Formats: sequence, structure tokens, C-alpha cells
Amino acid sequence: MQDYTFLLQLLTVDLAQTLACSLILSGIDYCNAVLHGAPSGTIQKLQRVQNNASRVVLQVPRRSHANSLLQELHWLPVEQRITYKLAVLTWNSLPNKVVLADSVNCFKS
Repeated sequence: MQDYTFLLQLLTVDLAQTLACSLILSGIDYCNAVLHGAPSGTIQKLQRVQNNASRVVLQVPRRSHANSLLQELHWLPVEQRITYKLAVLTWNSLPNKVVLADSVNCFKS
């Protein structure tokens, strides 16, 4: 990742984010539903990769806090990405999808 730092200085933040999404986050997301319930050490390794990618994309120092960077890039942390992917896979496997707005009664006070 650090090898690409000099290249990323020539790119805009949007282009660097697109490259990071296509090269790094797609690798993290590939079959990550299998990691549900995995040991936290395994998840933390992937989280460190994502944190470093966010630092490189935004060109901030290595020691800067990653949570605010992930929020700025609109990236979910790895554990939440796994939960989201499982929810989407579960939703897509349901035979009768009910729109939530139609099934919930709205009460006005």
C-alpha cells in the first residue's frame, strides 16, 4: 500500500477513493459473509488494511485516527460490512419481500 503513496499524491481524492474501492475494498468484501462469527483477530487484520487504505486515500499522517476517516469516506468498518452483506443476502433470498413502509402503521400525534 505504501508503494502507491507517491502515485496517489498525483490523483484527486475522488479518483484515489475509486481506486481504493476497486482494488482494496473489493478484496475485503469478497466472500466476507463467511467471516461472520470469525475470531476478532481475523477481523482486526482486515480492519487494519481498510484503515491504512483510508489514510492513504485522504493523504493524512500514519498515526491519525481511522474512524473519522472512514466516516468521511462513507466506508463501513469491516465488521459492519460483514453484517450488512449478510442482511442483503438474507433479504435477497426471501421469496415474498414486503416493503417495510406498507407493513408499518404510522401514528400521527
